[in-house]
Amino acid sequence: CPSGNFEMFNKELLKEEIEIAPGKLNRISFYLKWATLQFRFPHAVQLPPGYTAVISKYNGNGTSVMQACEEVKQYKPGVYRIEINTLPVFKATVELGYESTYEIQINKPAYLTLKTFEETSDIEIDHQINEQWIPLNINANDVSIYPLKLLPRSYRIRWKYKGKNKEEFINLKQDATRVIECKN
Repeated sequence: CPSGNFEMFNKELLKEEIEIAPGKLNRISFYLKWATLQFRFPHAVQLPPGYTAVISKYNGNGTSVMQACEEVKQYKPGVYRIEINTLPVFKATVELGYESTYEIQINKPAYLTLKTFEETSDIEIDHQINEQWIPLNINANDVSIYPLKLLPRSYRIRWKYKGKNKEEFINLKQDATRVIECKN
């Protein structure tokens, strides 16, 4: 920087001119607010209960922060990867700026119960991303997991009943409850 007097563009941050002279150590400190990150259901006032987000600085040192989705937290500005423990996992990359509030909206879940029978086996649940079916990493044969709390979208349920392969395609909407009998 050449020597001289410099005027700051934002007068609220600094009340006078800054002189930069050769051989003089110049330090300018600004105290800015960090970014705020919060989560919401669309068109709802309340924060989404029961979910936790893992917040990781993109290209950072590998440390992650856990944030309950009903909390509001502040972060240093930067780019962050966010994973929320929804089913399927919600993933996003966001850039947080100084003194900004970033809100991630999570759709209200849908609920799915699969009724199984003695001759029902090998249940798999897939969700659709674009044209591809991706399996959920759950043990769908375990009846204790039902009802499943799922993000609204299209799903494919596959199972065997009396040794024959069966499947059903469903499209779950927010707040919907669906029961499927895994037989014929």
